[in-house]
Amino acid sequence: MVRVTNPGKALYPSGFSKGQVIDYYIRAADWILPHLKDRPITLKRYPNGVRAPHFYEKDAPAYTPSWVRTVPM
Repeated sequence: MVRVTNPGKALYPSGFSKGQVIDYYIRAADWILPHLKDRPITLKRYPNGVRAPHFYEKDAPAYTPSWVRTVPM
């Protein structure tokens, strides 16, 4: 299980919340995950919504669950 903080936080100007985005990905996972399997990922993160500054997260953070496979690239 992954702990989610601030699920009600609005991430988009339309008002979509972090919880709603996570719910969407959970429901779409069966179709999305086969395309992501065994592919590297770099995340463009918008911690305060799409109108605020962003950053690129290229390395797995220290709190990454042990079941997430990481390899040097």
